[in-house]
Amino acid sequence: MEKISSKVLKLLNASDDENTVDDDHAKKRPRPTKKPAITKGAKCLFPPS
Repeated sequence: MEKISSKVLKLLNASDDENTVDDDHAKKRPRPTKKPAITKGAKCLFPPS
């Protein structure tokens, strides 16, 4: 993978914010499985091979 564009970095930073919110929700209701590290936005740009 070459240089990561700023657009991707913003997506990753946004996903970090979402994760903190998810952690708050997780305290109220346990998640069955751990959320995958790759975000929806990253999946579009870098589809898993």
